[in-house]
Amino acid sequence: MKKSLWILLVLCLFFASCEETKESGKFDNWHARNEGFIDSLRTVFENKTDPRLDTIRPLTNPGIMVYYKDITPEGDDIKNEIPLYTSSVSVFFRGSYITGEIFEENFKGKDPTSFDSPLTKTVSEVVWFEALQHMKVGQRWLIYIPWQMQPNNTGKSDYIPAGSSVKVPGYTTLVYDLQLLSIVEK
Repeated sequence: MKKSLWILLVLCLFFASCEETKESGKFDNWHARNEGFIDSLRTVFENKTDPRLDTIRPLTNPGIMVYYKDITPEGDDIKNEIPLYTSSVSVFFRGSYITGEIFEENFKGKDPTSFDSPLTKTVSEVVWFEALQHMKVGQRWLIYIPWQMQPNNTGKSDYIPAGSSVKVPGYTTLVYDLQLLSIVEK
């Protein structure tokens, strides 16, 4: 009996000391994953494997490329008007992580509808200001903004992107589906 109790005690200690494997979180290796995502966009752009992928060399940080893809449907009415840095614009937008998880939006579903309300902001107030200054009214772009291009993103901690109300993790590459509806005021 004493021997069985001793074996039972040893087995209990053995099982209690076994560490459970920790499941990986959605933001594990976040910095490396976001850097890898931008590197893959750079490769696609350099190899010209997606003809719709293009770049903007921002004036505020010319060493970093902002990638974008024009996803404007064929036949949409595109006007030859481009907003200035000080312009107020009306836009539909959806912000997401590289994983596709949406962190903010002003329309639901695949495309904006007449029931959705556009956002009106001054170009300088939003994180996608560099891209807006290259878009024509009526265009819809997917914009990939590396974390180094975001004024509030030091990479070390969560932050709120310019023009947003949502905290996102440091080192986050922001992906925006952006449609420029109109220039409200130049």
